[in-house]
Amino acid sequence: MRTVLVLLSLCLAWCCPAQGTYNDSLLGKPVWKVKALPLDGSDIVYSGHESLSFPRDLLFKNALDWYNVNYKTVDTKLTVENKETGTVSGTGIIHFKQAAVANGPENIFFSFTIQLTNTGYDYRIYGIYSMLNGEKIWYSDMYREETAPSPEVKPHWTHRYRYEVISNMDEFMQLAINQLKASMANSK
Repeated sequence: MRTVLVLLSLCLAWCCPAQGTYNDSLLGKPVWKVKALPLDGSDIVYSGHESLSFPRDLLFKNALDWYNVNYKTVDTKLTVENKETGTVSGTGIIHFKQAAVANGPENIFFSFTIQLTNTGYDYRIYGIYSMLNGEKIWYSDMYREETAPSPEVKPHWTHRYRYEVISNMDEFMQLAINQLKASMANSK
């Protein structure tokens, strides 16, 4: 029985080679593919318009509530809070532990602007970055390295690391946008 197992393992090792020795591989071809992210020029920018027929005062209150409930900390700030123009803008931080990436960033920093309109509001989330080992890493730089690598420049991050970090950032930004939409749709 032992001989059969040894022969079988040798046969499998010969006809089914194992994973490559570099960390950007899976069995077979790498399958990590970062989905297309919304860009404004070369920067990642999440933006959109939501139609709501609520009074302007209520929409303004809801925008402030979204910020105060989800992002108001000593490290964030509102830079514009103008009820007359219907503008709320500032900075936010999403705190998280990223178990999927060893030594990955633990916070996502971003800027936002909410502009009330006659038919609802426009939102814009931009300037998205993290801190890693005391260095500011811009997600747009990482995304650019992933989607348009330069053959002359050695990559700063591995393909798998970029995939995991960018994918996590996108998921958290989508959650932030969903929180905003839910807060703005509050009719109370």
